[in-house]
Amino acid sequence: MTKTFRFFAPMFIFGVLLGTLPTPASADGQDKWGKASPYMTGELREAQENGLIPEILNGSDFTQPMTRAEFAHLVVVMLEAHSGVSTQPETLAYPFKDTDDPVVFKAFGFGIMDRANDADALFSPDGTIDRETMAYMACRAIRLVAPLADYSVPEPPVIPDIGEVSSFAEQSVAYLYSRGIMVGGAGHVFMPRPSTGGQRQPNYGMATREQCVAVANRILKALPQIQRTRFDVEDMAAEAMRYALEEPQNGVEISRDDLWGMLNPY
Repeated sequence: MTKTFRFFAPMFIFGVLLGTLPTPASADGQDKWGKASPYMTGELREAQENGLIPEILNGSDFTQPMTRAEFAHLVVVMLEAHSGVSTQPETLAYPFKDTDDPVVFKAFGFGIMDRANDADALFSPDGTIDRETMAYMACRAIRLVAPLADYSVPEPPVIPDIGEVSSFAEQSVAYLYSRGIMVGGAGHVFMPRPSTGGQRQPNYGMATREQCVAVANRILKALPQIQRTRFDVEDMAAEAMRYALEEPQNGVEISRDDLWGMLNPY
């Protein structure tokens, strides 16, 4: 299915550079969640004050896994609250058969989230997210706001179960750990997904709503420092040139995913 998404990038980047902070989401001070872990309530209240809890989560059990649609709402709130700009695609060619949620389309258009099933054009809005996928998508969101930041990890953090993390998420997990944006459980294990050890524990390896909201809040606080780092643009340009020169066919059409992977290797 054809998808078209051209965003008002200059307006978005201008808003990002201004660093506009979100306004408080709840003037009455009432918690927006139905249930949360006691040790998470302080950080959740801070996220609520920063306007980071979308309406779709109101009254829900934050100890349970976050759905893909809920994550889409969270990441869009985070991006638009930080930039101060509501970015809309110029042309809509709706990419999913199983949801017509415009916020889901935004998350897809931003390049943060992909289809759950490309062949059938399905988003799977009620599907849940594991921790390594959350890390990967969180890094995509950070890169959208700070595309020229330095995402290298010179001294990788000690993560006992890093060998169980899927290859696509390894660098994202290491980067978020190094920034303190994501942390592990007992023994500093990451618990990347349910198929790894300890499956008998409830929600093992899943990204819960409270975890995702906390990560969004930490990203918002870390962004000013992240934006002050700078990736070597000459290295990035050299890599793009190398890719083009090594392509065996002239006039090859580079896909969206290939381009994202080339410019966002982590």
